[in-house]
Amino acid sequence: MRRLVLLILVAALGALPVSLTGGAAQAESLDVEAVIWQFGRDYPGAESNDLNLPIKTVYIKTHDGTDWMSTYDSHPKAVSGPDALRNLVRDYSYQGIGVVAWFVPYGTDIEGQLQRAREVIDAGVKGLVADVEPYSGFCAQNCAMLAEQFWKPLRAQRPNASLGVTYDPRSWWLGPAAVQAWLSVSDMAAPECYWETFSGQGVWGDPGGCVMQSFTDLRTMTPGRSVEFAPMLQGDSSASGMRVALDTSLAVGASRVSLWRRGVVPSGVWNEIRAYVGDPNRPCWVTRSDNCLFRETSNATVWLLQGGGRFPISSPEALSALGYGFEDVLFAPDGFIRLVPLLPRDGTLLKEVGNGTVYVVYGGGEFPVPGVDAFN
Repeated sequence: MRRLVLLILVAALGALPVSLTGGAAQAESLDVEAVIWQFGRDYPGAESNDLNLPIKTVYIKTHDGTDWMSTYDSHPKAVSGPDALRNLVRDYSYQGIGVVAWFVPYGTDIEGQLQRAREVIDAGVKGLVADVEPYSGFCAQNCAMLAEQFWKPLRAQRPNASLGVTYDPRSWWLGPAAVQAWLSVSDMAAPECYWETFSGQGVWGDPGGCVMQSFTDLRTMTPGRSVEFAPMLQGDSSASGMRVALDTSLAVGASRVSLWRRGVVPSGVWNEIRAYVGDPNRPCWVTRSDNCLFRETSNATVWLLQGGGRFPISSPEALSALGYGFEDVLFAPDGFIRLVPLLPRDGTLLKEVGNGTVYVVYGGGEFPVPGVDAFN
């Protein structure tokens, strides 16, 4: 039997919670990946050498519909076919950098798009990501049709390929883009959290709020499936905004994020990312450490994290009794508390000050321990 943890809660915290909510598995580290749209626009960009950047993977656009990217990008490295893509994969591998391909599905040439997608996958990329947006120049009114007649057959034809979807996460666009249908056979979701672009649009204009809401919506759209959450973050932003987005991504269990896009990320943001990747110290709400005090940005309730669960601090007196002040309370994005169970993990022992009964937590319930002998 594993060693039990004793939590002493002050009486001011009130009754112990009795319900349990699901949480997200946490990642220990975060990889940052750069998106390349056109080589002529994204190189040299903020940095001229990928080896100077804290990245191990790049997302390279390979085609639109059935047109190779060289149709739109005159740069010598623009993808003009499978051989050119294989050369890029080889060249990046010499730098220790992997290549993920991305593309825009559109139009009604199903067989032509299937052929392009197969050629890209077979060229040796780490994955293929479809940019699904219900706008002109993207899948537009054909999003649902392409999900059924192109994307799902591609999954059947390349069952071992890593397929991903990037999309506008704002709730009113999820239906028109048929995002749920695309995700139904995908391994990875990369919602586009462009908080600067979405400024003034509620939660979407906040870096932490956008990541948190996108994660919540992904779980709703993929019931019973484990789809990797790897948000695409707005690179042309501030260092402080980027840190909030990285913290929140890590807190919800993401192990990687991508940046839109390589050529527009300011040097200050790259410096922030370098520092973040190399720093093991995270805010306690990100690591969900014991004795962490936090509140959501727009909610005044203060919570204490203990044993993997959360306990409400009912008053300033309760906070003081724990030996803390409001200056010790950290801010987490709205929606974070939904990820933290109300009860701590199984095996935790709970006892309120002034009450001699000790309870053990198991399966979402609390059970009284009858006496000292029971601890053996």
